[in-house]
Amino acid sequence: MPGHPMRRQDKAITDPGELEAVLLGQKLVTLAMCRDGEPYLVTMDYGYDTEVIVASVRHPLHVVEAALAGADIVTIPNDVFEKMFKHPFTDKGLDAFLADWEKVKGR
Repeated sequence: MPGHPMRRQDKAITDPGELEAVLLGQKLVTLAMCRDGEPYLVTMDYGYDTEVIVASVRHPLHVVEAALAGADIVTIPNDVFEKMFKHPFTDKGLDAFLADWEKVKGR
C-alpha cells in the first residue's frame, strides 16, 4: 500500500494457500483505519459464514463505509445517528418547502 509499507517484510504472507490457512485458524481480525484524522476500528470475519458487527463509529461516513464493506450490523452513537440526517441541502429544501406551504396556506 503506498505510503504505508509493511514494517516487517520478513513476516509477509504472499502465498494464498498459506494465508487461507492462517485465516481459518482465527475467528476474526480488527482493522484499524483513519479518515480525516479520526481513527476507527472495523472487526472483520474473513468473509466466511458469519455476521460482521461494526462498532466505535465516530462519523456518518464510517457508517457508509461499514455498509459498503458489507457489515451486517453497525452500532451508532446517537450524535452520529442524528448527523446522518443533517445536510445543508436538506435544510435548505425543507426551509423552501415550508415557506411555499405558508404561501399556499395563506390563500
